[in-house]
Amino acid sequence: MAFRTFSGRRFSENGWPYVDEGSCKWFQVAPGVSMQIQEGAPYEVLGAFARDYHEFVEPIFDPDCCCWTPGNSVPSSNHPGGTAYDLRWQSHPFQKRGSFTTAQLRTIQELLDWYEGTVFWAGIDWKKLDRSQGGWGSPIDEMHWQMGYGTYDQAAGRVQPWVSDFIARKIRTDGFSTFRRGGTGGAPTPSVDAAAVLAKAAGIPIAKATEILPEVAAGLRGSQCTSVLRIAMWLAQVGHESDNFEATEEYDKGDGGVTERWIYLGRTWIQLTWKSAYAGFGKWCCDRGLVTDPNVFVNNPRSLAGLQWAGLGAAYYWTETVRTQRKYHTLNEASDAGDVLVATQIINGGTNGLEDTNGRPGRRTRYNRALALGDQLLTLTTQSGDDDFMSALNADEQREVLNLLRVLAKIPYPSRSPLRRLGEGNIDTIAGIGLNEDGNVHVLVSILLGLVGDPNTLDDLAELADADLTKFPDRAGGKALAHRILVFIATINPTVLQGVTA
Repeated sequence: MAFRTFSGRRFSENGWPYVDEGSCKWFQVAPGVSMQIQEGAPYEVLGAFARDYHEFVEPIFDPDCCCWTPGNSVPSSNHPGGTAYDLRWQSHPFQKRGSFTTAQLRTIQELLDWYEGTVFWAGIDWKKLDRSQGGWGSPIDEMHWQMGYGTYDQAAGRVQPWVSDFIARKIRTDGFSTFRRGGTGGAPTPSVDAAAVLAKAAGIPIAKATEILPEVAAGLRGSQCTSVLRIAMWLAQVGHESDNFEATEEYDKGDGGVTERWIYLGRTWIQLTWKSAYAGFGKWCCDRGLVTDPNVFVNNPRSLAGLQWAGLGAAYYWTETVRTQRKYHTLNEASDAGDVLVATQIINGGTNGLEDTNGRPGRRTRYNRALALGDQLLTLTTQSGDDDFMSALNADEQREVLNLLRVLAKIPYPSRSPLRRLGEGNIDTIAGIGLNEDGNVHVLVSILLGLVGDPNTLDDLAELADADLTKFPDRAGGKALAHRILVFIATINPTVLQGVTA
């Protein structure tokens, strides 16, 4: 451990020592999401807490989370010590209260109580704190989480024994806590065959389980189902809806695709139905970089029956469906409560398939069968296919890829233009600068091609200049610019505009 001073201080606001980057370790919260946390107790506690937050409160994304930093504008900041992190700062801006839902706040309070004071949240009402032992003062900061006060013994130069006891009792060796998961703190998760677990949990042949395991794993992760209760519920409900994971498309073809109902018939393991669901799933996939066209499934509905979308379609429905009239509003809330009835009502509207019928297992039987496997279910969420790119890289290579992505898409840079504004500072990331360059170059090329009479360019300019802003309200600026360009071309070379109207 290499200690250092920061702003003339040896210890940060929460009482932990400042350390250099080499004294921090990268903790993977979820695939593609990692943070540098001070090794030792902070790494164990804050790492496990971040995974719990990701699973039970809201997903964490790499671009807006951070723990260790080399510096900070606050002289007593905990970040240069790697004992505090900010999560989802785009969603929870500085000095803004009320950025979490009521349900999220209930889970946050449950987590804070469960972590026994090892974790502190700067979103609490700090005015009600007992300040006799020090602690957070002001301002409100709902993105900010850190090691709790009194967790480090400065005189002895070590973590407090009660924190070590907490870790031994509640943090597993795989980096997850036992919160809502079960297992034993300090006990390694036994090695099991994930395909065999899936076969037993879903009641399907081992060959079938092996075939669909990557799609099941993707579906579970996308559904935020990484606890025993959630995995069991997902397997029960999705298994029932898909006829034991056999159907990625509705058996009944209705009128053969004449009307909307049968063009956009039930597809994926959860049987997404109707054009609106296809459009919603397409946008959901596009937002996550899974497709480039949000209308891909609307334009090609049959493609949604592909196995690669089976689990992800279920994930979309699982996380986006809200039934405020039910006891639990979402499927994960019902799963956390172990309420098969409410989960069935959310999906089906009633109790169809809840109980066994004609020798076929109902949703409740499926749930109990999966639940009986306990912690073995957790292996299903950690599986990745043999063709997974990242799994082919070692830890250093993965870190190199992540750092490169951050250079491209996370870190802003200044313009190199000799005509940049005075005192302009950073303008965008490399990726953003590239997109801006595309926009600027296209304008210049359009002007040049228009001046020499390129018919396609002139047609495009005329179409944009004549755009109906009631249909394209976001293109007002482009419409005005296209009109000015055509006026400029008409001034310089009017003959090329013969036959062009705008």
